[in-house]
Amino acid sequence: MTEAPCRRTCDIISNLPDDVTDVILMCLPLQDAIRTSILSRKWRYRWAKVPKLTLNHTLWEYTSTCKVRARLNSRILYHLFSLRQGPINECRISNIPEPIHFHEIDNLIFFVSRNELEQLVLELPKGEKYKLPSSVFTCSKMRHLTLHYCVVNPPPTFQAFSKLIRLQLLNVAISDKSLENLISRCPMLEDMELDIADPLNYIEINAPKLRSLNFGSKLNSICFKNTPLLTDVSIIVANDVNHDSANRGTCNLVEFFGSLPALKNLCLGHSIIKTLITGIIDRIPVKLPMPLVNLRQIYLFDICLSDLDEIRCLLCLIKSSPYLEEIIVIINQAINKEGGDDLPALKLLEAQYDSGIKLNRLTKVRLIDVNGTKVEMEFIKLLLATSPMLEKMMISPYYIEPESPQTLVEILKEVNKFQRASSQARKCQEELAIESAICLSMQLMIFLRVCLCEMLLGPVFCRQNRGMTGPKFQNLLLMNHSGKIYQPVKQGPIKECRISIPKSKYFPEVDNLIFFLSRNGIEYLVLELPKGEKYKLPSSVFTSSKMIHLTLHYCVINLPTTFQLFGKLLRLQLFNVSISEKHLEKLISRCPLLEDMELDISNPLNYIQVNAPNLKFLNFGSKIISICFKNTPLLADVSIMADNVNHGPVEDGVNHGPVKLIVGDDNPRLEYFIIKILSN
Repeated sequence: MTEAPCRRTCDIISNLPDDVTDVILMCLPLQDAIRTSILSRKWRYRWAKVPKLTLNHTLWEYTSTCKVRARLNSRILYHLFSLRQGPINECRISNIPEPIHFHEIDNLIFFVSRNELEQLVLELPKGEKYKLPSSVFTCSKMRHLTLHYCVVNPPPTFQAFSKLIRLQLLNVAISDKSLENLISRCPMLEDMELDIADPLNYIEINAPKLRSLNFGSKLNSICFKNTPLLTDVSIIVANDVNHDSANRGTCNLVEFFGSLPALKNLCLGHSIIKTLITGIIDRIPVKLPMPLVNLRQIYLFDICLSDLDEIRCLLCLIKSSPYLEEIIVIINQAINKEGGDDLPALKLLEAQYDSGIKLNRLTKVRLIDVNGTKVEMEFIKLLLATSPMLEKMMISPYYIEPESPQTLVEILKEVNKFQRASSQARKCQEELAIESAICLSMQLMIFLRVCLCEMLLGPVFCRQNRGMTGPKFQNLLLMNHSGKIYQPVKQGPIKECRISIPKSKYFPEVDNLIFFLSRNGIEYLVLELPKGEKYKLPSSVFTSSKMIHLTLHYCVINLPTTFQLFGKLLRLQLFNVSISEKHLEKLISRCPLLEDMELDISNPLNYIQVNAPNLKFLNFGSKIISICFKNTPLLADVSIMADNVNHGPVEDGVNHGPVKLIVGDDNPRLEYFIIKILSN
């Protein structure tokens, strides 16, 4: 009785610090933030002082459910704005429903521009582009500006965005001169992303603080006039630009990289490379006059290796980058087919061995859409022979028939013959196959290690690779190739295995494979099977006493009577699995160390008891009527999604009513609890 008055006087909600209150309100949709005015006097109109304003789909959907016409949405907003107090530092306007009335958006932007706006995100839908009002350019404190589907034309009175740090123009219409003018008047600009809707002829980038540029527009030529700090450059230009048109300015390969002294990460598309090559009057230089000492990554998109000029450009960049660490090249096979003669490019690559080229810092190479042509294989050979620190090379074939892996095998066999410059190559061929980690990917068989090819593809390599054992082969990554499962010739323990097949006709082979794994100390098993007929899990799985992680998809589980326990299992994931209530209870109770469990049982369940003393996380998405936590003292996170539950009578004649959750007193650590019931 003595504590009751104290409880009445202690109003925790009203006494929250202002910064905490602001964070709460900024996380709520606008209509819910306004509703907090009824909590207490201190909360009344507190929402009006929040510096962040978000007008998105939650507001529009709310007004539509209230049967308010779209034209009235703006009137409601104007009324709300009249109650606002203080600055609006951040404003986001998105997902505006049709019909869109641009003059109403003008009024909204005019209002926020007069309230010390620092960040504006305007995401408009496709269709007629919105002409950005001049009031935006009066925001002297603007730090972040993002525009979608707008027409931008800075007014003559525009002075500068003196504090703007980030600029994003996505599907925006703007002229060359206006874009140059806008960029040059943002002296503090550091991050810029441009996707201009209209084709551009030539632009100069004058941004002394710029560090990152992502350019995805149609462009004939670009020049970096004042960008001493620019480190990340990505220019992917559309393929239909005109390289022969009369430009008011051009920029060639030497001038382009001479203006980027701090360049660290480079991504160029085919069209911009052709533009830079075309601008050179004489022959492409072997090296750039000024070395790119900061360049670490080169990413070239849609390169034609059979084109002599393009391969010269690629070699020039590689030779001019003494500290290069990673090369990524996507080969354009369509251009390769049109080119025809690749003999000059092949001779150029063969002549590089005598030029003394050394890639002393190169550690990673990725070649995408490789077709196994002579030029491509010679380029791979050159990289392997001149890269003493190479750790990983990934080769993704262009196209492989699902039933015929001959192209893949031929590439593997050819690569395996190449000489390596790494120190491991001089020691042992077997070690090199692992340390270099040369990998290939297919449409269905992804990331296959060369060191595992003997095991998965048969005896197509040298004898040294046959029967390789040891700790480096403890992880077996078995993947499907049109459903065909290759019988392993592996020796020694297999700690991890992932199996994925597309068709149920291979179930007998899966049985044999699981039996093999269960006899080799398997600890981590992921079995991803196709939809349709469920796979009956063999009893051999339950003999794996060292199992730590078990993930099953589309299986039928029937515990054998001889099953004792998974004494080391920590994580259990069952997705679209059929299992009875008794067997599920038995399986859980016989995993004493289980900590993480995710269940999505396909058949409806009536009642289960969860007996897992070490369980900390539970995600339950099955059809169930009742669940009881019997022994879960450490359970902290619980998520239960009961979908389409039948609350009527069950087999035992007892009507359990709605879903029942029985949580005992032995759950002191329960911190996060979600219950969502979706019923008919």
